[in-house]
Amino acid sequence: MNRLKAGIDHEPLRESRASADKAALALRLGATAALTYDELPGRRASLSPLRTVFECSGVAANIGKVLPLAGERGKIVLAGFYNEPIALDGEAIFANELTIAGVRAIGSGPERG
Repeated sequence: MNRLKAGIDHEPLRESRASADKAALALRLGATAALTYDELPGRRASLSPLRTVFECSGVAANIGKVLPLAGERGKIVLAGFYNEPIALDGEAIFANELTIAGVRAIGSGPERG
């Protein structure tokens, strides 16, 4: 499943989806757009720069596809389980002063320590 979720302060979530059902759900829940990674290049110009972009697919190649979506001083949150090495475009990161954060949550509560 390849999913991309991105949002900006007080704006609805945008979700890139692997199925029409997920797209319909995202739109029903207030998303302003529901796109696949294949649709992103054609729509990228119409999307405003985002403050925070969530990449949750776990596919290392998709990280490069979300970097251009973040605006200056934006944040990219990698929330998938990536089994392949991750290569990042340093110029895209440094030129826009992006912050990259990795998240690997396992449940909640005191047992997480």
